[in-house]
Amino acid sequence: MNLEPWIFSNDRLPPLRRGGLVPRVLTSISPCPLATNIAAISYVGRRVGESRAVIGAGLLYTLGRCLLYMALAVILAGTAMSIPAVSLFLQKYMHFVLGPVFLLLECSWSA
Repeated sequence: MNLEPWIFSNDRLPPLRRGGLVPRVLTSISPCPLATNIAAISYVGRRVGESRAVIGAGLLYTLGRCLLYMALAVILAGTAMSIPAVSLFLQKYMHFVLGPVFLLLECSWSA
């Protein structure tokens, strides 16, 4: 049974879920978050006998991860919004900065 046409063109799902199903599944099994989640589960679950401690640690981990991703989004959005200003600054002043930087690098490498 070929599920690919059903996954990519299921009109019975709401529009927001229709396009996001496959990327979510692929993201959930990618190696980087998978290793992090395994490490977090093993850390959180080390006190299996204390259910409140496990639930509290899991909630704190989830909250921390959400706050981290939110901070990264704010930083990336702010950086993306200031790209023209950074470009103009570098065009005006980079040649003043590059000479002394290269001199310092050469002195540190030759010593």
